[in-house]
Amino acid sequence: MRKNRGEQPSFVSKIFQNGNKNNYLTKLLRMENSVLVMVYLLVVVVATIVYLVMKKQKDRQSMIYQDQMTQLKLSNIRNRISPHLVFNVLNREISSTGDSDHSNLRGLVTLLRRSLELTEQTYVTLAQELEFARAYIGLEQESLGEGFRLEWYIDPRIDITQVLVPPMIIQILVENAIKHALRPKGGEKRLSLRVKKWGDGTRILIQDNGPGYSPGKGTPSAGTDTGLKVLYQSIDLFNHKNKEKIFFRILRSDEEGLGGTKVSVYIPDNYKFE
Repeated sequence: MRKNRGEQPSFVSKIFQNGNKNNYLTKLLRMENSVLVMVYLLVVVVATIVYLVMKKQKDRQSMIYQDQMTQLKLSNIRNRISPHLVFNVLNREISSTGDSDHSNLRGLVTLLRRSLELTEQTYVTLAQELEFARAYIGLEQESLGEGFRLEWYIDPRIDITQVLVPPMIIQILVENAIKHALRPKGGEKRLSLRVKKWGDGTRILIQDNGPGYSPGKGTPSAGTDTGLKVLYQSIDLFNHKNKEKIFFRILRSDEEGLGGTKVSVYIPDNYKFE
């Protein structure tokens, strides 16, 4: 018996049609799940690659940093004591046969011993650096003559045993002032070293009454040997790892009664050297 064209599908036909739809939906869900799994795996792979690349770059930067620190340590060893200073002090002591005290010779031995102790360190306390600079000035004082005058001031609010500084940051500056400004100068030779509390840090001022620094006549490091260059490199290296920076300036002083060159160093509190 034939169905009429307007007759509705039978119950069995509906079940068959619904079954096809369910199969289609199941396949669609499986495809979606497969795509999600593939996307997840792709994200994991990309993240792993990015992590490994970044870790490799970080390790490489760490190696470069360690190499730079090693080079700075070697530079510190080479520049901590000037060979000319050693020879000059020894010659003076040997030639002064009538001097049974030999205080300068003992001071030189002390300076050499302290130098060996400090050169392997990436930082020292301000107390250690000041002690070293004071010993150096004591050895050079005789060569500067009777006209040499030293001003030495440490702010009592500063615990110099707790403030950390780059090695040689004072000694190199003092050596440059004596070598380039005071030794060639006639008459009174004045050197001022002041350490003051300044905001959230410590300010070190080293000043002489020499001819003065003129920016138009060269860079701050001109004519100051390799010691000052090592100091600049050290500060740049340490500043790279700190939010608060060490500020280092060399300028001509207009301070009445002293003049010459003034070096200003600012070291923030809680500065990190590691």
